[in-house]
Amino acid sequence: MTVPCIEAVGFIDVADVAEHTIDSSEMDMTPRIRFYGRGGVQVVFKLNGSFASFRRKKIRAESRGTLLLVGRLKQPLC
Repeated sequence: MTVPCIEAVGFIDVADVAEHTIDSSEMDMTPRIRFYGRGGVQVVFKLNGSFASFRRKKIRAESRGTLLLVGRLKQPLC
């Protein structure tokens, strides 16, 4: 997935979020989100608000313009 500019990160279903933390330093701010079951995402923003990097593991991600929506992978019923 190519996202030219991420300005905000949202959740596909906030009920799937198990843990959300934010780490910050003098250089950047890093929200880390872990979902129930498995999977997580880490997004790094510079302190001026510009996007720096995005890492994900076993999650669903959709972009809608500059909005990045993230959520857990749903297991098939069969």
